[in-house]
Amino acid sequence: MSTAVATASGHDVLLEWASEMAEGSWAQWCDAARQLRVEPNSAVQDFAALGHVEVDWSKNRFSCPPPTAAYLPRSSGCVVVTGARPRGFLPRLRELEAERDDLGFCLHGPYPQRHGPDTLLIEVDLDDAPALCEAAGLVWTFDPADRIAQTLPIATFQTVAIQESWPPRDDVPRQRFNAEKMRFETERGEGSQRGLWFYDGYRRAEAWLFDGASWWMFPTREYAMYLAHPQVTFLRYRRTACQLLVPLLSALPPLQARAATLASGRLPLPAVSKGPRSLAYENVSLELAQRVAASLGTPLELQA
Repeated sequence: MSTAVATASGHDVLLEWASEMAEGSWAQWCDAARQLRVEPNSAVQDFAALGHVEVDWSKNRFSCPPPTAAYLPRSSGCVVVTGARPRGFLPRLRELEAERDDLGFCLHGPYPQRHGPDTLLIEVDLDDAPALCEAAGLVWTFDPADRIAQTLPIATFQTVAIQESWPPRDDVPRQRFNAEKMRFETERGEGSQRGLWFYDGYRRAEAWLFDGASWWMFPTREYAMYLAHPQVTFLRYRRTACQLLVPLLSALPPLQARAATLASGRLPLPAVSKGPRSLAYENVSLELAQRVAASLGTPLELQA
C-alpha cells in the first residue's frame, strides 16, 4: 500500500483496503492502518461497531461482511450502507441513481466522521428497498440495532470471565479502578488488593478482578467494570434527545456497542454533560437502551 493515499481519508482508504482483501490477519490490519496514520486498535473497534468488519480474536483475523443496506427507524426513511465498501462502490451507486428512476432512491453523503469512514445514507421507500438492494448488490436488513439488542445475552462472570488460580505477575505495570472517583489509580508497593485491576498487555490493557478468594480475567475487558460494580450507574439515557450516554472509562462491549452504533449508523460523539466524560450514541430508543443495560446487569439512569 502506498503511503501517498493516506493524505485522502485514512479511515475510508483503510475500509476500501479491507474490503478488497475480504479477510486478513491482525498483523496485516496493523500494518495497513499505521501506513495510513490510523491507530489500529481504536479503528478496528469502530469499524466493528459500524458493521464494516468482523474480528475473530481467537485467530487474530478480520473479515468484511458483504455490502449491506440497514434500515434505520426514526430516520425519515433512510438506510445506512454498512459492510464492505470495495473500490468503485460509491461511483456505481451514483450511476445507478442517475440511470434507474424506477428505483426511486436518493443517495445522501458521504458524511465525514471524526474517527471513522464516511457515512453513506440512502433515502428510499421501505417497499422499494429490496429492489434497490438487488440492483445495487446490497444485502437488505431491517433495524439491525434492535435485532442485535433482542439477542444480547445476560453477562455473568461464568459467561464472560475466566477464573484463574494464580494472580497476574506483580512486575507487570497495573492500575486499579476506583469506582467511587471514576478513575484509575497506580498501585503502590507489591501485591494486590481486592478490586478491579488493569494490567499492561500485548495489544491493550487486560482486566483482572480479585474478589478476595479468586482472580477473574476478562478476555473482553469492557465487561469488567459493569460486572465488578453492578450497583454503579454508568449508563444514562436522555429521553428528549434519544441519546445513550456512556462514560469513556466504561466503554460498551463489542456487541452492545454495535447495537447502539447501528441505531444511527454513526459513531458516538463527545457528550456535553455533568459527571464523567462520556460519549453519546444517537437515535437510540428507550427500549434499546434498556436492553443494553439489562445485558450488562447495570442500572440505567433516565433523564429528561
